[in-house]
Amino acid sequence: MKTWVLTFFFICITAFSKQACAQNISNEGKEFWAVFPSHDPSIDNVTNLPSLADITIYITSKSTSRVTITCGTDVQTKDIDPNDAVPFTIDRSQAYIPPTEANATGPHKNRGIHIQVHEGFADVAVYAHIFAGFRSAASLILPVESLGQRYMSMNYDQDPGGNSLLTLVATEDDTRILINDGGAIREVQFEKAGEVFEYMAVGNRDLSGVLVEIDPNSPDNCNKRFAAFSGSTSVSIGCKNMQDLSRDPLFQQLYPTSSWGREYGIAPFVDRRYIVRVLAAEDNTIVKINGSVAATLNRGDKHTTLETVA
Repeated sequence: MKTWVLTFFFICITAFSKQACAQNISNEGKEFWAVFPSHDPSIDNVTNLPSLADITIYITSKSTSRVTITCGTDVQTKDIDPNDAVPFTIDRSQAYIPPTEANATGPHKNRGIHIQVHEGFADVAVYAHIFAGFRSAASLILPVESLGQRYMSMNYDQDPGGNSLLTLVATEDDTRILINDGGAIREVQFEKAGEVFEYMAVGNRDLSGVLVEIDPNSPDNCNKRFAAFSGSTSVSIGCKNMQDLSRDPLFQQLYPTSSWGREYGIAPFVDRRYIVRVLAAEDNTIVKINGSVAATLNRGDKHTTLETVA
């Protein structure tokens, strides 16, 4: 991503969800799952050929640790020194979900990126970086104990040339998930942990507000967890005056609705346009920005503001 590209601040302001299955959120742990979703390749300025992205997983820890990352047949083990960021470049052929395979009839087997700390070693923190040419996207990765049973997709207004997407990975065997897209329900059955399913919008639809949750009628539904990621294969991003447009993928891990809160702060860059997007988990959610009522939202509704700090 070029240095002048604006930063998106996706802020979720809502009342707490009324789920019975809740958990604490921490970014440190011993087991994680990540994904490598579809992206639109950039064009190499020299060869004029598509520049395909790779994904690198970075691991850091406060204390000495040892981690193995597995994706399909790609297995890597490394020691983690305290306060060091250790990269693991994942075999693209093992993890990547091509756009032509999105919305498939069933999940893709063994495409999940599994990060596991060895027994007796310290907790770690994980983040993922997808990059190619001038295009870049990154996300913090949540440990399994911070995952949940219910998420809402957070994307952005999609322009021509890209597609909004929602990518799911099972963390346990026999996991049944429901995708509720405006009342249209799709069931996804994961037989094994590490299976990945990508749900991609058709055309320029924005998937923000799409609900994805463990099937409440499935066995052990309150204890099952899964990981969810949302974003776009690519989207145009502009500076304050919408000049010098750039194009990048969007990629972030979703937080379970049971962890959402009521009050957030943002720290925008000076002289840069920034975007605040608010998504509601419940009906009649009143959103205030800087003390003034900005919107009243129902479940799945969003409110977006565009501002510039002088």
